[in-house]
Amino acid sequence: MREFERALEIDPGSIDAKLGIARIMVGIIGDGLSSDVQGDQARVEQLLGEVLERDPNRPLAHAVKGHQRKNQSRIPEAQAKLEAAIALDRNDAWAVRTFGQTLMLSGRPEAAIPYLEKAIRLNPREHSVGNAYGLLGRAHLFLGHTNQAIAFLRRARTELPRNWSHHGFLAGALGLKGDIDEAHAEIAEMLKLKPEVNSVARWGK
Repeated sequence: MREFERALEIDPGSIDAKLGIARIMVGIIGDGLSSDVQGDQARVEQLLGEVLERDPNRPLAHAVKGHQRKNQSRIPEAQAKLEAAIALDRNDAWAVRTFGQTLMLSGRPEAAIPYLEKAIRLNPREHSVGNAYGLLGRAHLFLGHTNQAIAFLRRARTELPRNWSHHGFLAGALGLKGDIDEAHAEIAEMLKLKPEVNSVARWGK
């Protein structure tokens, strides 16, 4: 993010720099890595407001705002913004994936699957494509498709081995299938990456 911050120092009006910062920040917030969620969200709002005032049809600005609303659990607003982003740029894999995620969060895993699959097709080499595989695995898990869920969650774990949640959901899917030893191994790996998830009470803080 330092490169975008430096670019903004050089050109305080740079739309690209503002969008770059906002996109990185919503990802940090969404991954639970922000040390000041309210402050970071406020900055994202300010940056997006400045961008959209100058360029109301910038697809990425709508996608970032949709991601921000998702982080805030304002799911209908998130879906509306992401739909606007996709209408402006149907090849934006990140917007398509995030829209699929909002469908998951609204309790519609079956509807989410085509969007998650499309996001992978659009950008199979994206550095965070593992998250799309992880979401796809969760969707199949929620639908009771255990074998498909395990396959996608294993791919997610391979793509992003340090993402603790992929290990956790894979452990759940393996447990449902009866592969207890492997499930225990995934739980152990998850706890190494994020020790606080050994307590629901601590996790919720």
